[in-house]
Amino acid sequence: MRMEKKMYRLLLSALLVIGVAPAQRTNPEPAIAGKAYQSERPLAAYLMDLSAVTGQLISYEDAAWDSASVPNPARLSANSGRWMGPAMRRVVLPDPVSAALSKRPAAEMLPSVLAAYGQQAGEFFDAEVSQSLVRVIARGRPQSRPLDVEVEMPEAQASPLQTIQALMKVVSSATGVEMVVDDGAFGYRFDSAFGEDPARAAPAGRTIARDLLQSLLAQSRTSTTWFVACEANGEARRCIVNLAPLFVDVESEDGRKVRRPVFQDRMR
Repeated sequence: MRMEKKMYRLLLSALLVIGVAPAQRTNPEPAIAGKAYQSERPLAAYLMDLSAVTGQLISYEDAAWDSASVPNPARLSANSGRWMGPAMRRVVLPDPVSAALSKRPAAEMLPSVLAAYGQQAGEFFDAEVSQSLVRVIARGRPQSRPLDVEVEMPEAQASPLQTIQALMKVVSSATGVEMVVDDGAFGYRFDSAFGEDPARAAPAGRTIARDLLQSLLAQSRTSTTWFVACEANGEARRCIVNLAPLFVDVESEDGRKVRRPVFQDRMR
């Protein structure tokens, strides 16, 4: 009987050691809290938040599906003779603030975020790093990704903004998708950030439109990205190319957190 009790105590002691030891040897990363986003483009809203808290420049591109061929019928409302965007959706993604505190690079975090978004929203995106920019692009057929098209850089125009508008007109002609440029986030400061016409530094010959756009914006003294939001009216498709500076979260004088644009952050 004493032998059995002794064996029992030894066995219990061994089990406790086996059960506790792994927890002592491992140091798991803290769980990242979730944050709900509800809008027509919740992923774009998330990327804006992630960019603001990490300082990482991120671009976003919707898919330019027409109403008849959209893979998820709920994504676009039925054609009613007017331009329609995606349906309202709600997703829960890792809280950008908590994610930033983990000090992981945004590009390293995005694959798992995009996978979680795809499972909830039914549409999928890929992330690629191009120089200092992380580009988030919707998956889809080539005709649904207008900036994939190869074009030649048009002649320089009277201003940098007009040069970019001319580039988007070339993309429109090549793809059949109307490309509209919006620089409203700059408040009339877009052209003043360029020292010379950016077209001079653009690659020669036929080049992917996305790379041409990035090369033009890289000439600005203000870090600039783009958010492409697409909509449909029957078979007609239109994408708004929103040009925007980097926005960051800062603390105001009264202690409130505010989001402000950063201008002229690149010295040339």
